[in-house]
Amino acid sequence: MLDLALVVTVMVLGIFIAAQFQRHPVRAKAPASKLKLPPLPTGPPNYPAIPIQQPVGAPAIHPAKGSLSSDEVRQFLTSNPGPVGVKGMPNITITRADCGLPASKVSNMLPGRSLGLPAGMPLCYVELSGTFTVYTPPTPKAPHGTPVTFRNGFKVFDAKTGNVMVTGALNQPAAP
Repeated sequence: MLDLALVVTVMVLGIFIAAQFQRHPVRAKAPASKLKLPPLPTGPPNYPAIPIQQPVGAPAIHPAKGSLSSDEVRQFLTSNPGPVGVKGMPNITITRADCGLPASKVSNMLPGRSLGLPAGMPLCYVELSGTFTVYTPPTPKAPHGTPVTFRNGFKVFDAKTGNVMVTGALNQPAAP
């Protein structure tokens, strides 16, 4: 008999609680955020104008007379080890050193490449001949990179500051 009374009490209590939830449903309220966010934009974002900056290169040669001469560039390259100079590299020779060339002309000498410098900026262009080996970025199959060898290289210096602006290889890679 006690079991029946307990079952009836639990059922009545369950019905009473269910009726209370139907009259006053519990609604979860999200806590008010203290963070004030700006309204979402209605169109594409507007970014501030960023001024175009001319590359300045890396310090290399200190011009003796205000601007570099071909002789100064040759002297610097043969007196300093790589990567900027060629001292200690017996297989490298300087085949051309022209100073005072405008950037537009130097850009035209490098096929398909623009230096991104003002067209009239005076530069020193140096061509090198020899064996130049560079390594590609590492990959899982070649963790130290893959060597690529070229027969011609070049360096470009700012004729006024003596900074090295660009260095690289010319032509197709040499056959292995």
